[in-house]
Amino acid sequence: MGFEFGLLQLLVSFVGVGIGVIFGALPGMTATMAIAIFLPLTYAYDLHTSLYLLLGLYVGGISGGLVPAILINIPGTPSSVTTGFDGHPMAKRGEGVRALRIGITVSLLGGLFSLVILALFTPVLAGLAIKFSAIEKFLIILYAMT
Repeated sequence: MGFEFGLLQLLVSFVGVGIGVIFGALPGMTATMAIAIFLPLTYAYDLHTSLYLLLGLYVGGISGGLVPAILINIPGTPSSVTTGFDGHPMAKRGEGVRALRIGITVSLLGGLFSLVILALFTPVLAGLAIKFSAIEKFLIILYAMT
């Protein structure tokens, strides 16, 4: 499987982020629910385009949850609960736009940091995982089930 990126993939990921932000901003609608709803649409696209759509939905959904957490102290997603602790008091003081800017900026920086860490450590972890024998695989599965 190779890496494919073009104008269609960029457009699909932007659309996914936009829809994900809407899902994340609605309390009770999570990023996982957005992925589940849009999963049937992925059958119309090739593998890479579908993954870009789903990734955009997830990232947008998680980031969009901070909007209601800051403005009305009702987190849009479970991951946005702590955003309301600092963001909502700022919004009550009239600094809602500043709180949203900070939240969106930190969300972007956290995503970029995670991407760099993933790119650096994936080869190391893959090499380690290939060396697993049957007993290590069994113990990981047993740990996952408990």
